[in-house]
Amino acid sequence: RPATAEAAEAAPPVAATDPQSVSAAAAAAANTAAIAAVNARENRRGGGDPLGAPSGAPSDVTEVPLNVVGARVALWVRVGGQPLLLGLDSCKEGLRLFASGTPACTSGRAAASQQQQQQQQRRQQQRDEAEHAGSAEVQNQSEQQQQQQQQQQQQQQDAIEQQQEREQPEEGETEAKDKRRRKHQKQQQQQQLACYDPDASAASTWCLNWHEMCTPFSETPFSCRPSKQHDSQYAARCYFQCSSSNSSNSNSSSSSSSSSGVCVCCCRYKQVVDGIFVSELRLEGHDTVEMLPPGYTPTAGRQTPGGAPGGPPGGPPGSLQDAAVPSLFALRLSRFPVKLVLERDVEFDAYKGLDGVWGIAGPDLCCREASLWNLLLDQNIKGVGIDINLPPSTGPPSSLPEKTPQQEGGAQATTSSQEEGPRGAPPAQEAPQSQEGPQRAPPSQEASPLQEKGSHGAPIVSELQPSNIYFSSDARRIFGEMMWAERMQTGAAGVDALIHFSTFDWRLCGEQIGHPLSSTWEAVVDLSSECMVVPPPMWRSLRAWLPLDVEHELCKDPESEEDSINVHTSRDSPRLQLPLEHLVIHEPGVGEVLCVVPQPFLSMGADQWRQIRFGTRVLSAFKVVMDRDNWRVGLQEKSPEPNNDSACAARAECIGEQTYVPYTNRCADPDCSVKILFELNQDTKVCELAWWVPGAVVTAVAALVTLELFVLHLRQKVVAEACSGRQ
Repeated sequence: RPATAEAAEAAPPVAATDPQSVSAAAAAAANTAAIAAVNARENRRGGGDPLGAPSGAPSDVTEVPLNVVGARVALWVRVGGQPLLLGLDSCKEGLRLFASGTPACTSGRAAASQQQQQQQQRRQQQRDEAEHAGSAEVQNQSEQQQQQQQQQQQQQQDAIEQQQEREQPEEGETEAKDKRRRKHQKQQQQQQLACYDPDASAASTWCLNWHEMCTPFSETPFSCRPSKQHDSQYAARCYFQCSSSNSSNSNSSSSSSSSSGVCVCCCRYKQVVDGIFVSELRLEGHDTVEMLPPGYTPTAGRQTPGGAPGGPPGGPPGSLQDAAVPSLFALRLSRFPVKLVLERDVEFDAYKGLDGVWGIAGPDLCCREASLWNLLLDQNIKGVGIDINLPPSTGPPSSLPEKTPQQEGGAQATTSSQEEGPRGAPPAQEAPQSQEGPQRAPPSQEASPLQEKGSHGAPIVSELQPSNIYFSSDARRIFGEMMWAERMQTGAAGVDALIHFSTFDWRLCGEQIGHPLSSTWEAVVDLSSECMVVPPPMWRSLRAWLPLDVEHELCKDPESEEDSINVHTSRDSPRLQLPLEHLVIHEPGVGEVLCVVPQPFLSMGADQWRQIRFGTRVLSAFKVVMDRDNWRVGLQEKSPEPNNDSACAARAECIGEQTYVPYTNRCADPDCSVKILFELNQDTKVCELAWWVPGAVVTAVAALVTLELFVLHLRQKVVAEACSGRQ
């Protein structure tokens, strides 16, 4: 029987009999009713909502806080009774769980929880200071005072510890202290390697399929062969036994059998994250999946208030409004398909601090005929909004810089059309730009346009703004007026599942970039990537127009052939601004790095090779809405700023007969081979007569004259001999 039918049939009785599900549903219903009553009272007092809805009608926008871990956004999901922090992946489908104690589990829940608590503390401090302070300068001063107090307290604690160590000269006490310290470090390491424990789940089963990979494009559907005898513990142990014997073969698609003769299929799946091929060793299985309420923390285990300043117009931020999906957080599924990730074959860890990955691409990329994301988005949900705010990556929050009146140049892209939002929605700016980015100090400490600060002299507080995802029955109600792209292209295998849209006429430093034969590029929202992944032609344009260290190994040109792209006509539409300072990150041991990577070469006919993938750092500059009813994507810039191309490289100056190529900011030499006996003069860049041509002409003429004289001499000689013979 298909997994979808099993999950659908199992969900209602579990939800009806499980006490946790009943209590969660009751809490959600009570919360919804209470908020609806509050909204009704406020609407009666104020005369209606800001969207022009009838008086007393509650808003249909549901706000769900997102957890920011590094440069990834995540949600809490309980799998097998274990609360897991799962990062969102908009290009893949399914629940991928990192097995505890394996190379797939790196930092786990401990680091993520600590970072989340620090973010919540900073948010609370910002709110408290905003209530008592009258300006941003006062807030900045209070933050600096708090930081100085913390540093003084830390110094006092260090001095006390040093004094205590001096007062304990006995060796026995020193050894005991070292043992306690080592024990504490070991406990921290064990906690950091705790992600998803298959042994802790009594309801999990794993598919014992031999040499069978689960892919959405396979000819036959994946049929799981669950094992009750060996369960998840045997599946994980069988993998470790097989890995020791087949460690030399990294491309092995399955592991050998154990002593009992039962084999577990541990297949490797390749995917691209930030332009890097990542291969995972997964094991298909089933487990119980339960959604956790918004604002859940692993320490408190309860809902915490949170909201985005300047959130959706549907209601006050920080409150779970009248839900468009009332059963969103009461969903509990038994025997739901999951994937156990046992190993990754690269050192690059894109999911540090996470317990797994939640693929939200949809059923088109689902190989088990069951999608958790598709179950959440019922028929009433027509719009999904994403608002991501990332902390600065160029320094700790304690050293936030101030902005100068100059700002770095940005890349521009054009969508297809602009549509006004509903009546009463806040108007959008005509030519906005994204919010300010972090300061960048060059290694040489010299001022350059690429390292200049932002504008208005205001401190950066973007890292204190929460990230949220919104659900609504009307996509236009989430953020108000948006810049809408054309309707998505549908019908291709795997394309319908992606959040994608067409962009036109990309410009950088006032010049068109990309490819001379195309001005249209397909953009994809990729939550699994941090950087902006661009096709090789656009990658070469960025390297040519920006003052980058192209000799560094991180800036190497990919070894691939340039594919020809069909010609498309650009559209005269409103433009979007993307300041590149949003994409500058600090790489340890390297310095400041522009987070733009080339798309790896897949094949000449691969559509992914022509895509521009918007990672989380690009998305932090916009508010994104997916209109599921009209199959289109809307973008809204967060902070309008004037464009400044001061960081651009100098325009190449052409001489002679050279032709300027704006895509790569270079001068192309003329093709002198089309002219006979002409060659390029490297000094003047002009096609001139080859230096050897005059000498060759003189030599040829001399040879012809000599030949003519020689022929004349022979003629005279022959005539003379003929005349003498007659006589």
